[in-house]
Parts: sequence; structure tokens; C-alpha cells
Amino acid sequence: MSLLSRDTRQCAVCSATTTYTIVTSRYMIDSYDLDGRPYETSLLALPYWVQCCGGCKYCARDVRNAGENTGAICKTAAYLAIFNDASFPYMARQYRAAAHIAALYHNHADAGWHSIRATWKCEDMQHPLARICRNETLAHYVNAYQQGQRFGQHSGDECLIIADLYRRNGDMHHANEYAERATQANPNDPLMQDALRHIHTLIHTSTTTRQLRPQA
Repeated sequence: MSLLSRDTRQCAVCSATTTYTIVTSRYMIDSYDLDGRPYETSLLALPYWVQCCGGCKYCARDVRNAGENTGAICKTAAYLAIFNDASFPYMARQYRAAAHIAALYHNHADAGWHSIRATWKCEDMQHPLARICRNETLAHYVNAYQQGQRFGQHSGDECLIIADLYRRNGDMHHANEYAERATQANPNDPLMQDALRHIHTLIHTSTTTRQLRPQA
């Protein structure tokens, strides 16, 4: 369950003020999917993990922080096309816009963090464009992994997340490649090995549905 509060924040790009619902803490997260998605109790906070400025439409985890060129980025055709793309749910558009900015700053781990939440939103709505968001997440997370940008608990956890994203998209070849990397990275972690045995079974049976991680 998540604890929420309200806070008025000034945008670092245009100085407009907007009042946001803020996630102040999370607890009682009892299970996760193989891709790291917390189960439903925590996902109630999904709308509040991204902020969108009411003035310039800057999207980020926290609009009080922005890079030097963010204002110019928010005016580009590429950014506006993502933000205004009505084929995606509005919340997913915000997350995709935030991911776009993070990627331009070569912060691939943060871009993946936003992009995977766009994926979860589309999945919740059984939206056909969830696959596109998942592909975007893969691009960000593979870049992050290759450049040593941490987005999981350890490298084995990161490979497991990437493997599951490939599996969900039906790409069992690359899913197996990253599952093997995860196996080699954490050979002595019992919970990780349980998760890897599970994903290997899913890969070998070409199962693409959402799956929980084995619990202690």
C-alpha cells in the first residue's frame, strides 16, 4: 500500500506551479512480477510516479529538477508527438515523454524506469500498444545494462527483467540469452535461482503471459 500526500511544486523549466499527489512511502509490497512490477496494492500509486507541468507539459519524476536543455526539448516536434499521441493512454504518454527526455540525456536506466510504467499502464487497460512500450523499455534497459547503469538490485536481477520483457514479446531467443546471463551472475542466490528456473520453463513452453516471481 502507498501513502499519498499533496504538494505544490514549481516547474524547473517554465516556473509554473502545479499541485501534485505525491507518493510519500510504500509498504506491504508482498509480490512482484518477473519484470519487477509490484503487485496491485502498490500499483495504485502508478498515476503518481510521474509529474506533468501544467504550463510547459514537462514530464518527469519530479518537475523541480531539469537538465539545462529540457525547455528546448519540450518544444521539439519529437517530444510533442509523443506527448500528444492520442493512440496511447494519457498516463502512458506522460511516462513515454519522461522516458524520451531521460534517454536524450543518456540516462537509460531512468528512461527504462518510466517506459516500463507506460507498459504496465497499457497492460492494465489491455491496450494493444503495450508491446510498443515494452520494446521501448527493452531498448532503454539493454542500453543501461551495457553501460553499467543500475536499474535492478544487481546485474542478475537486471538480466532477469530484460529476459522477461523479451519473453512477454515472444522473443524466446533473446529471453533465453539474458536468462543465461542472469544464471551466471547469481549462481548462489536461492530466490534468484527459483525465479530463473521458472522463467526457463516459461521460455521453453513459449509462455508469454504475465507471471509472478517465486516468493520466499
